[in-house]
Amino acid sequence: MQKISSDLDQVKHEFKPYDLKVRVLSDNVISLSQQLQVTSDILEKHLAEEAGAPPPSRRPGTVRDCSDLPAGARSGVHLLQTGLAGPQKVAALCDLDADGGRWTVIQRRDDIEPRENFYRNWTAYRAGFGRLDGEFWWGLDKMSALTAATDRSYELRVNLEDFEGRRRHALYGQFSIAPESDGFRLHVSNYSGDAGDSLSTHSGQRFTTYDRDHDPYAGNCARSHRGGWWYHEKCLQSNLNGVYFKKYRADNTRGITWTTFHNSFYSLKTVTMKIRPT
Repeated sequence: MQKISSDLDQVKHEFKPYDLKVRVLSDNVISLSQQLQVTSDILEKHLAEEAGAPPPSRRPGTVRDCSDLPAGARSGVHLLQTGLAGPQKVAALCDLDADGGRWTVIQRRDDIEPRENFYRNWTAYRAGFGRLDGEFWWGLDKMSALTAATDRSYELRVNLEDFEGRRRHALYGQFSIAPESDGFRLHVSNYSGDAGDSLSTHSGQRFTTYDRDHDPYAGNCARSHRGGWWYHEKCLQSNLNGVYFKKYRADNTRGITWTTFHNSFYSLKTVTMKIRPT
């Protein structure tokens, strides 16, 4: 057994340089595959334009959001064609099971390691950050590109859970994000649910980060409350991009708050924001 173990170690040592080469080659293949997909999509778009056909982002069968996925698709990460970058596809987390399914998840907070930092600048919130299998913010540019469509309107569902295991939700029948030229202004209306309405007071506000102050408050709410959000003249009634506290915190306005849940600035354990066409 000792000899076999020694021989096995020797074989592993001899093949180690080849293992590294295989990994490099594998990464190169993946990169080339992605480039080929982008090139193919661009070519398809040009051919369609020459033929007078509608661009791929508007053709029937195009997966613009998670509701367009074919029957039998499973929840998880899928590629969408939002129209943001022409024919190029973007990755999104799709929830096809809970709450009626067909949801495109745009934000998630949870007790997941490694912890994601949500005290980010304008560029980060515009493009998105985090991991789709962990905590993340999908990106204001993607949210705006989807909800700006003239042939679809979107609803927003916010699922919330506290540290005692109580779960609540807030549903908004109308949800849209304006383009960056208007500060990614938030529009929500038609609330229903059991969490209370802590977002309608933020409707009509532009997004604020610590380096881009768009709120009507005298100071910078993002700096004061360590997040990025559609802050209003009193800063917040909700702050779902605040600091994640790993245990219960009462009346801390820097936490992940939805004040109508506990009628206080209780910092929550789990939050998910997701949208789908109405």
